[in-house]
Amino acid sequence: DPIKEANKFAVDFLKNTLFDTFFAGSDRDYARFYALETIARVPYFSYLSVLHLYETLGKWRRAKYLKLHFAESWNEMHHLLIM
Repeated sequence: DPIKEANKFAVDFLKNTLFDTFFAGSDRDYARFYALETIARVPYFSYLSVLHLYETLGKWRRAKYLKLHFAESWNEMHHLLIM
């Protein structure tokens, strides 16, 4: 699948060039973890924005999706709090 290969290349490139350069050394472990966890939360924020748009337009009213989103974002937030 060419799209999957392109995504893998992009992620590997960014990880190996940006994160390994900016967060090199054992004294940067916390900063690296925090940056990665912050990036991991982006899809949850996007998902919530779309849910709110649908709610505003009155086209989609499903509480189970909001509950699922809240549980996932709560989990990501607790990863940050643990550190």
